Amino acid sequence: MATHFTRRGREKRGPRLTNRGIVLVALSLLALFAGGVLQEKVLAQLGFFGVILTLLSMLLCWVNVRGIDIVRLAPTATHAMADFRIELVVTNRKPWMDSFALEMEDSLLPYANRGLLANWIRAGGHCRMAFVTRLVKRGVLKHASITITSLFPFGLCQISQRRRVATEITVYPKAVTPRRLEHHYESDYLEGVTEGLVTRDVSGDLHGMREFQPGDPIKSIHWPATARAQQVIVREFDQPMPERYSIVFHSYCPQQSLIWPDAFETSLELLAGLLYFCARKQVPIDFTASFNDWQTVRVQDPRNLSVPLGILARAVHRPEKTLKRVVRTIEQMPGHHALFVFSETPVKLWSSKLPALPRPVTCLDNNDVQIRRPIFNLA
Repeated sequence: MATHFTRRGREKRGPRLTNRGIVLVALSLLALFAGGVLQEKVLAQLGFFGVILTLLSMLLCWVNVRGIDIVRLAPTATHAMADFRIELVVTNRKPWMDSFALEMEDSLLPYANRGLLANWIRAGGHCRMAFVTRLVKRGVLKHASITITSLFPFGLCQISQRRRVATEITVYPKAVTPRRLEHHYESDYLEGVTEGLVTRDVSGDLHGMREFQPGDPIKSIHWPATARAQQVIVREFDQPMPERYSIVFHSYCPQQSLIWPDAFETSLELLAGLLYFCARKQVPIDFTASFNDWQTVRVQDPRNLSVPLGILARAVHRPEKTLKRVVRTIEQMPGHHALFVFSETPVKLWSSKLPALPRPVTCLDNNDVQIRRPIFNLA
């Protein structure tokens, strides 16, 4: 995305004398006074020349920054603490005068790297500068400024203009996959098991045969192979991919409980990691959150998470005193696919209050994971 400065975004400041300029003006005035008193023409002429040189320097310094246009090329979205590349294109639109020694400070760059220098830009020409930077906090960056400073030509005066640009960079939370989640779900759970954690699915294509393991259904036993091997051999099937994943986030805050604001930010980072964790399975995702007014976002293409991540970037903490909305939301979900319920509130304070569901449910907080087996109504 390209962003550029307009005249409305400029803070107009005229040239001001530097310490060197103040000394020259003081000496020039002193020379003029002494030359008049002592009737010394040479001394008076030197004083007059110093004043003229100062005024000319102020004029050239002002003209040096005139007609300078800056275009910033930056991505429209990035993750917090992730490096991204920006490029500055500085153009001198004056038709008759070159610009020299332009110092620039871009607020998007780290403090140590903000001092940029364009030594010489021809009239009608431009220069390009590329840098790598990062943004620390999530959110939407709508304004970023660049300060242009010039000491040209003799360092006697300085002009500084701060130009503000209306830009928009969406900063997603840093994606952190919950470690406990990876520990629990490296096995069959995220590979399509939807009928409990103690039974194995035999509805996929035949993959091969292996020894019997606890939890294998009796119907998967291959009796001829068992007779030949003198041990129980079962058929191994490729498990089908799940139809989709559902993620529900809530900020339930029970009475007499204290939830720190930092916990919410940590939850958003883990929630972003959970989105990527599910997207790696290449199945659609449904995302519902309390900070999104309980609206469900359907991600049909898991390779594109820009919509739910953008919601995380703009999220505002909204604590709730009851779990009624959470319960109603998960009870109304069709299907039997896997459900993740996430909150910055510890799992032990709310997981037992959720209803029994005919789907595998994973309850998560910032530090813990609890798995709830699906409950089927056999009536």
